[in-house]
Amino acid sequence: AYRIEVEQEYRAVLAAATYAHGDALTWNGTAFAAATTGTKVLAYYDGAGEVLASAGLADIVIANAHIAA
Repeated sequence: AYRIEVEQEYRAVLAAATYAHGDALTWNGTAFAAATTGTKVLAYYDGAGEVLASAGLADIVIANAHIAA
């Protein structure tokens, strides 16, 4: 079992979308996805930037959970 802590880096499944370094992410029930206003930010995208045409693996950094502004 993993003990997930702030600032740890993981490879995780992200929903299909375009991501830029530092984008806030939330959990949508099946994958991480871009956080929108009012959703809980759980991680940040840590890649250089990419377009995922379908759900795929990408690097994330665990956030100190907070609500997106």
